[in-house]
Amino acid sequence: MNGNYGNDTYDYIVIGGGSSGCIIAGRLAEEGGHSVLLIEAGEAAENNPETFTDNGFQISFANDALLHDRLTTKQAACGDQEIFVGSGRGMGGSGSINGMVYTRGDKHDYAQWPQGWQWDDNLPFFKKLEVRLGIQTKEPTVLTEKILDAAKMTGFTRKNELNDGELCGYFGYNTLNNVNGRRSSYVAFLKESNSQNIRVETEAKLEKVNFEGKRAVSIYYKQNGSSHAAKCNKEVIFCAGTLETPKLLMLSGLGPADQLTKLGIPIVQDIPSIGRNLQDHTCVNILFKGKKKADFFHPQIYGFDRMNRETDLPEGQADVCFTSVASKTTMKAAALRLAPFEILSGKARFGGLARSLLRGVIKFVFRLPLISAPLDKAYGLVVIFGKPFSRGTVSLASNSPEDSAIIDPAYYSDPRDLQTMTNGVLRMMEISKQPQLMDWGNTIMSSGADAEDLEKLHEYIFKNTMTCYHYVGTCSMGDGDDYPVDTDLRLKGTENIRIGDASTIPVVPVSATNAPTMMLAYRAAELILQN
Repeated sequence: MNGNYGNDTYDYIVIGGGSSGCIIAGRLAEEGGHSVLLIEAGEAAENNPETFTDNGFQISFANDALLHDRLTTKQAACGDQEIFVGSGRGMGGSGSINGMVYTRGDKHDYAQWPQGWQWDDNLPFFKKLEVRLGIQTKEPTVLTEKILDAAKMTGFTRKNELNDGELCGYFGYNTLNNVNGRRSSYVAFLKESNSQNIRVETEAKLEKVNFEGKRAVSIYYKQNGSSHAAKCNKEVIFCAGTLETPKLLMLSGLGPADQLTKLGIPIVQDIPSIGRNLQDHTCVNILFKGKKKADFFHPQIYGFDRMNRETDLPEGQADVCFTSVASKTTMKAAALRLAPFEILSGKARFGGLARSLLRGVIKFVFRLPLISAPLDKAYGLVVIFGKPFSRGTVSLASNSPEDSAIIDPAYYSDPRDLQTMTNGVLRMMEISKQPQLMDWGNTIMSSGADAEDLEKLHEYIFKNTMTCYHYVGTCSMGDGDDYPVDTDLRLKGTENIRIGDASTIPVVPVSATNAPTMMLAYRAAELILQN
């Protein structure tokens, strides 16, 4: 797959080998015959076999090689907690470690996107993408059937097809891209490709893009402690993700002039809106203990409904998503990843002996029969807030590429969001009390989730809010000065910078974002190839 390019000059340079970068780089090389350099900060996927397996997501969350460790700023609504906001690292990015949920979203979601990016515009590209990926539903289990039947008792309609663009009021089995193992974009567009036009450099971190006027001419990147340069004939395409792309743009002089000036970064183009409009799905997990062992592992059922009628979302637009998880595997992975951030302080949270020792203790505890046996019977009902009104920011902490950005999602800063999440939790508790789940066993393990006092319920929500890792919007596409990227995904004010990842999504879909992100990348490649 790695061509011989001794002169280090390429038609296209792609920054980031995640869900979008693999598609764009693969299509440009294979279909267009262009020379492509793809650089990825993480490792080769082959170094971590769990990225190819059907159930690898159960352990990948605890693998330091596969995640960017990041924390938000203190979130005022959540008791000043710094919330973990990781993302995939390595070839395939988050698509190599997520739950493989593949949902196109709702037609109403895309009505909020620019002209040319509506549901009908995107549908042909979803279908082409799905031919390459391969998607399917998981076989029903006794517990997932009981959850679906319980949801019907509260007003949901069961539906066999959750990719038809009509989601509000429906519950059913969602598709996953896991045919014969995980079908990440890396597997589908690079690993299986025979193209000799592409060079992939892993463990390679972008330092900056170099410009002549407004035209990107080369990049500097660091790999294994050494600095490298590569020249670009056509375009530099950013696919580093919603939390990394704006950081890397700003380090290259593309962003808010006042912020860049303070850090001594030469300004190539003043773009005030870079790093703004950050949106994310928050979620709250409610744990229950059944009478027998939970019989599923994947997040294979999803429901969608409108939980707040007082917002100005269009009629028929769902704003909350409901799903379920097997809690033992989820809790163990979450404890291994998150406990160091909650218990340790300073640099020890991000690595070193203390973190290793703490993780060893956690693994030991989960092996104890007193802990392990009850958790085998645990399952989680998860409420995902799909249409937030709160908007956050990504900004620079320093002028060093090694430092994480300052990430402030501003969770619940818009009061409408708390009302919607509260209504969602109340609906999920109603589902949990139906006869089908009483029969399976529905002893609540999450203290406070069943609080009748609204203030106490809000405390539970704030304390247990997590990210769903569905970040979008920090380089939004659209018309007007509020949007730094045009509808051809070109960065305004530059000649040959394009962005092809979830940072360009202007309004987050109610569903999981990996499928829309891959569709967007597929279309980005199409735009470039047509050009």
